Amino acid sequence: MSATRIREEPNTNIKQENGGADNNNNIKIEDNQPKVSNEVDNSNLETNIDSWLFSEKSFLESSPSRQVLKLTIPQELKERDSSHQFIIQIGSKLKLDSRTILAASIYINRVFMRIPIKKSSKQFVACAAIALACKLHDTYRTPAKIALEAAIVASPGRVVDEQSQVFWMFRDQLLYREEVILKTLNFDLNIELPYNIRDDLIKESAPDNSIYYSKKQEILRQTTTLIELLSSLPIFVIYDTYTVFGMALILIIIEARSKFETPDLKLPKNYLRIKLQVDANLCYQCFEFIQKLLKYCDSDPKAISNKSAKKRIRPVSFSVFKDAANEED
Repeated sequence: MSATRIREEPNTNIKQENGGADNNNNIKIEDNQPKVSNEVDNSNLETNIDSWLFSEKSFLESSPSRQVLKLTIPQELKERDSSHQFIIQIGSKLKLDSRTILAASIYINRVFMRIPIKKSSKQFVACAAIALACKLHDTYRTPAKIALEAAIVASPGRVVDEQSQVFWMFRDQLLYREEVILKTLNFDLNIELPYNIRDDLIKESAPDNSIYYSKKQEILRQTTTLIELLSSLPIFVIYDTYTVFGMALILIIIEARSKFETPDLKLPKNYLRIKLQVDANLCYQCFEFIQKLLKYCDSDPKAISNKSAKKRIRPVSFSVFKDAANEED
């Protein structure tokens, strides 16, 4: 299976609004970014038929942050990781489930393929992504509660309450940034989450007593955990959820060989094609892209990011990957 890419019609004159919190958690009204043109030439962004799946080249060479702000790849990855961590911290304080947090992370990765990541407003954008994800996944939290927790996370070491200026900045920005996200995403908030795939596979009865089926529930749950770890990377704007799930599933199978002391552990024959409608070649292509991104993550000492993912993901040859997939040519 190959991923067909076609060029999307240009979406020009998209502007990034100013105002917000900078990367050092110091809240500012003004935008201290370099004075550059904010017009994004999206004609350079290649997508396939799904308008939210871009080519690898589009991210590596033509993302809005590369075009407008002239960020390097390591710098952009650091900004995306910072926004992701901000979402996780707020989500933890709000006691949100994994589905809502992952949805918010996917939203901001999509947004930042349309508009540049500005340090002065990225926390407001992340906060609004959480609000939208809560509404879409039946985990509603009031705007005031979301704004308060965001303000607290953005102001470490300071006492923040509903009378604080930083709270009112987040509160005032929340609705506005929700509108920005909705317009940027063309009001398309529908996403396929890996948890649905996992749950459907867990429910299926085991046709045999193979090692995979005896460990299936744990393997599938570890698969979604790995996906959560990797979700700060822009993988969900390059590959569809089924391909990402298949890639992570194979990596967990390979890890489980040592954990369970079962070197022969592999997926049932043609499992990826039958259950996920993807193949090992495309899944390995996704894995190679992740490896490429993780190399960038520590290539600049001033822009190191995704440390946990870098520590977790180890090189895997295609032959080992293909053997774990157990796929016929």
